[in-house]
Amino acid sequence: MGRDCRLARSIDILIPWNISLGDRVHIGEHVILYALGPISIGSGTVVDVRAHLCAGSHDMHDTRFPLTRPPITIGEDCFIG
Repeated sequence: MGRDCRLARSIDILIPWNISLGDRVHIGEHVILYALGPISIGSGTVVDVRAHLCAGSHDMHDTRFPLTRPPITIGEDCFIG
């Protein structure tokens, strides 16, 4: 986690060791970060109220429906809300 990050008390983080935050990242109320795969959020970015970032899915083209872990990369100075 970078410097001067602000995380709301109501966020839900699953698998936190797969999350990296740049400096001055703000995570708002009731945000869900489901980090089955890596989630990277760049400096100065805001992820606001009730956003849901899910770095996990299933391969719909495979009849076994295996779990996938695609990364989520958000650049600097973005707003997700």
